[in-house]
Amino acid sequence: MMEFLGITLEVEKLDDGEEALFTSNQAEGAIPNKKRVTKHLSEPTDYIKTGTLGTVIGSVAIPKEAQPLMRAAIGVEPTYAYWVKFDVDKRPLFVLDYKIKQLD
Repeated sequence: MMEFLGITLEVEKLDDGEEALFTSNQAEGAIPNKKRVTKHLSEPTDYIKTGTLGTVIGSVAIPKEAQPLMRAAIGVEPTYAYWVKFDVDKRPLFVLDYKIKQLD
């Protein structure tokens, strides 16, 4: 484990020898850990495509002061960032809130 910007990050060894960093923290108000989600929006270059199912394994709140910067950079102001293990690739992947939806 390590700390980065006040977030506890865990390291997962992948089958290919690489390491993946993620957090199992759960931000207040975010989709809870272990909840199932679907990729709701993808860009043409996204590895995970729209409709792909996954499970939330961690989340962090995006600081309010960073949200206008995010809008300038990507055109939206996300509130949360998630680490999700999608069914097609079990490594923890970083995804912003506007790209996933919780399944009921």
